[in-house]
Amino acid sequence: MLAALDRPPPADAEEPHRLCNLGNDSPESVNALVTAIEAACGRKAQRIDTPMPMGDVPKTWADISASRKDLGYAPTVNLDEGIRRFVAWYRDYAKV
Repeated sequence: MLAALDRPPPADAEEPHRLCNLGNDSPESVNALVTAIEAACGRKAQRIDTPMPMGDVPKTWADISASRKDLGYAPTVNLDEGIRRFVAWYRDYAKV
């Protein structure tokens, strides 16, 4: 966010505002996400495996090319560490 403030668009820009993806530019599975949440919370999730819904995409990930180019963004935190930090923050914030 600070990088965006340091690099405002020119006053005469055709597109003065834009959204940028911030994330990782490689796919992560739902299983990897659930496993990271389980590890951060210290308990197992109740998993119910179901077939992929019709029309769902098998893989997706953030296209961070514009963020890299315009903001110099590069991810520095992996999924496991990001989930661990989020759970720690949430527990402190919500006092749980």
